[in-house]
Amino acid sequence: MEISLYRKNSIVLVEFEDRDSMCKTLLRPQEFWESPVFKNKIFTLGQYRKNYIKEHGIFNYSEEVAGCNVPSIAFKPFIEGLFDPLTPEEEELINYIKHKKGKFCVIGIPSDYEDTTLDHEMCHAYFYLDYQYRRDVIQLIVSLKDKLDGIKEWLVKEKSYSDNIILLCDEINSFIAADHLFLKSKKVKIPRKIITEFIKLKMQYVKYKWHSVTSL
Repeated sequence: MEISLYRKNSIVLVEFEDRDSMCKTLLRPQEFWESPVFKNKIFTLGQYRKNYIKEHGIFNYSEEVAGCNVPSIAFKPFIEGLFDPLTPEEEELINYIKHKKGKFCVIGIPSDYEDTTLDHEMCHAYFYLDYQYRRDVIQLIVSLKDKLDGIKEWLVKEKSYSDNIILLCDEINSFIAADHLFLKSKKVKIPRKIITEFIKLKMQYVKYKWHSVTSL
């Protein structure tokens, strides 16, 4: 895996060979953070796989997940040894980040990622790290009231995201600001004027460029 550092090293971008290796490394930290079933719980990959198959009929997680984003707080139980044993892939990443100080966010992408995937995950990272961006995003969503009911319903029912209001605001923003063409393909209708507002807000805050790279 290759690691790039952004935003004064507070964003750790990890590029994996493929989606399978990305998900083997980041599935548990990401689902500990945002899964409606496993959020804030200690669980094994086997337990997650069993529940996933129960809900979807097949374990195709890596086919469904184009990128991952995990805030530093979600790594705490992994660093403390509560997820024991770690997989070799998890251990490799935990050994890299366990001494980092302050808030940070880990983004995972496969080597064949699309630009919209990276943009989407960067929106998540900035939402977590930048209080002003998070505040402005939430204010924009609140101001739009019922005009976003369609995407809210899609996120909860089709994408199985938690109905936690902050997580929903984060997802609404990332999808509209960076992945509105994907929403269109899923027949989630968002007026062009609203898309433009989210994109303008993203361009005001979400700025990143190559900073440094290391290979693990």
